[in-house]
Amino acid sequence: MQSLLTTYLVCVILIQTEGITHMANPYDDKDYSALYENRYNESLWSGDTIFELRTIEKHNGKLWCDVACGTGYHLSHAIGNFERTGIDLSETMTSYCKDNRVSMINGDVLTWDTTDRFDLVTNFWLGYSHQKSLYRVLKFFDKMIDITKTGGNIIVAIFNGDGKFFNLPYRHTAGAGGDFKFESVQWSYTEHDRPELSYTCICPHPELVLEKFIPHFENYKIFNRTNSEYGVKSDGTGSGKELMIFENKIG
Repeated sequence: MQSLLTTYLVCVILIQTEGITHMANPYDDKDYSALYENRYNESLWSGDTIFELRTIEKHNGKLWCDVACGTGYHLSHAIGNFERTGIDLSETMTSYCKDNRVSMINGDVLTWDTTDRFDLVTNFWLGYSHQKSLYRVLKFFDKMIDITKTGGNIIVAIFNGDGKFFNLPYRHTAGAGGDFKFESVQWSYTEHDRPELSYTCICPHPELVLEKFIPHFENYKIFNRTNSEYGVKSDGTGSGKELMIFENKIG
């Protein structure tokens, strides 16, 4: 199986700056919301979707916030007695959700002024990657940590197609004696049948993600569909996403 990395994406080593220019964002396109919602059930993605839903459901009965939630698919389809909150920057996306169990907020999570704290905070489909710089991606993670209750958990998806990302060295000693870090990749994505719908994503190296979250939690796990304890096994399809689960936030 070709990974999503080779099928859809063009990846480059990235030197991050705040001034990176993104391509046209499809998330304000009304037709794209329906395409996006339906994609969860397409053959390439459906196994990942089930894996993510079963993982969420292990945390039943909690105050749950899904950040950069898109159309709110996970919030609407996870089974359980959750109090459900979603936040996303796209008004088109948030207005697509018609589930009255879900409190949808249209706004930027980085500037979200809330006193609410949640037992479970999640981010799937790499919603954090739609930032203008690696600095802002890491601030996104800071916000996830901030809105998590003491003792609460975070689930965040990372992209690791065919293990390629983990094979990239995070740290390397340069010939001159300095330390080099491969901190992130940037890719562009364009819809095949609608080339005007295109955007750029920034994803930090998995080890950088761990560095950001681990100090705030008692333990963590990394799951994919082949090692999941939640009963969903790989069928040879999927995007190469893995889930990092950070448990029991330290007060």
